[in-house]
Amino acid sequence: MLYLVWVNMMKKIKKTFMQEELLYWYDHEYIILPWREDKDPYKIWVSEIMLQQTRVEAVIPFFERFIKRLPTIKDLARVEEDELMKLWQGLGYYRRVKNMQIAAKQLLEDFDGVMPKSTKELMQLKGIGEYTAGAISSIAFDQVAPAVDGNILRIFARLFGVKEDIRSSKTRKELTNIYTPYIPSHRPGDFNQALMDLGRKICTPSKNPKCEECPLSSHCIAYQHDLQETVPFLSKKKARKKQQITVLIFIKNQKVWIRKRPVTGLLSSLYEYTTIDNHLDENDIINNYSLNDVIINRLPDSKHIFTHIEWDIKAYLINTKLSKVDDVGFYVDIEELKTTYSIPTAFKTYTNWLLKKDRKF
Repeated sequence: MLYLVWVNMMKKIKKTFMQEELLYWYDHEYIILPWREDKDPYKIWVSEIMLQQTRVEAVIPFFERFIKRLPTIKDLARVEEDELMKLWQGLGYYRRVKNMQIAAKQLLEDFDGVMPKSTKELMQLKGIGEYTAGAISSIAFDQVAPAVDGNILRIFARLFGVKEDIRSSKTRKELTNIYTPYIPSHRPGDFNQALMDLGRKICTPSKNPKCEECPLSSHCIAYQHDLQETVPFLSKKKARKKQQITVLIFIKNQKVWIRKRPVTGLLSSLYEYTTIDNHLDENDIINNYSLNDVIINRLPDSKHIFTHIEWDIKAYLINTKLSKVDDVGFYVDIEELKTTYSIPTAFKTYTNWLLKKDRKF
């Protein structure tokens, strides 16, 4: 019995040391970020959604622009869809911001426009899952809540020498169960943010993390046993499906033809150039669009990688006299691609070319 008491006491002491060592490091090394200036739950929410699939450095200018235009939940709920998509342009995964607007409307209707504190209530909002709810709850409201992302899974897999596949739900659950008791009640948000920073700066996905600089290296099984190259273990993702796409850029009197994509499916509700499944050659284009006496110029090929699909893109520039190309699109001034219409990053090669001052049609 005394032995068990001693073991439990030692575990508690070790846990306290880990907490305090990490928080001490965070107090001296934390990354200054615009959403950390205060504990505004709205800003934390926006930043966490933006940070999904996107690096911190890339997010900062998008975040600042977004918050300047939409500083409150009410602003987000009421902004027009086209402007919202334009604000998000360049971040990709546009479903994220659509869900945010739905959630903002939920907040106005069900919570008087105020972000709830508990993870349970936060997860009632569209697009907010366990991780985002935990991040908002702990950082904004000092609630003891886990915020399990890739950084935390990697750190705790290394700390405790967990060799199982961290892509599996079973391993994720096990690591969450290990990590949650370590969240201190006096600084839960800082602790979670410290782990996020540690994962970005030191305990990186690289096989050569900066272990000598890590405040937790004395507690880390992977470091003590040289397991950094094998822990954590990640199984291979499924191969992406490859899809052939043809992009036709119709130009008439310095205007370009665009159309809005359907409200559901890939890149929903965004604007695009004329986009066709499969690769077409010039004869196909002439026949499909009844083109006569036009010059068709081949533009550079490009590729774009989505989560599960890779587009292999062929593109053509077509100077035309057609009053309309199809029944759903319209001509716009090329400069409006900068200011008004959200063209997905998938077409960035061609949008950038159109916006060049020295372009030649």
